[in-house]
Amino acid sequence: ERDVQRIVVLDAPSVLGWHAWCEIDRRYGLGALEERFEAAVEGGLIDTQPLEPVALLVLGALNTGGRVIAETKQSREARRQVGATIDRLLSGLRKTKGRGRS
Repeated sequence: ERDVQRIVVLDAPSVLGWHAWCEIDRRYGLGALEERFEAAVEGGLIDTQPLEPVALLVLGALNTGGRVIAETKQSREARRQVGATIDRLLSGLRKTKGRGRS
C-alpha cells in the first residue's frame, strides 16, 4: 500500500529522528537477521564470522531497497530489481569450498 510505504518507509525516519529510527531498527530488525545468519553458520551455509556487521549491512540494504520501491512510480519493477539485487548480495555470503574469508 502506497500510504503505508510513505508513512513507514519514507516519513518515519524524519519524523522520529535518525537516531531513534536506527534504534528501533536495531531493536526489532537486527536480532532477527543475526538469528538467521547464526542458523546459516550453524548449518554450514556461510563461514563463521562476526554476524552483527553482516546483519547491520544487510539491514541497511533492505531499508534502502524499501525506499527505492516506495519512491518510484513503477513499484512492481523496482520490487523485482531490488529483490534480485538482495538475492545477489546474500548469495555472496554463501560458503564455497576453497574460498576463504578475511
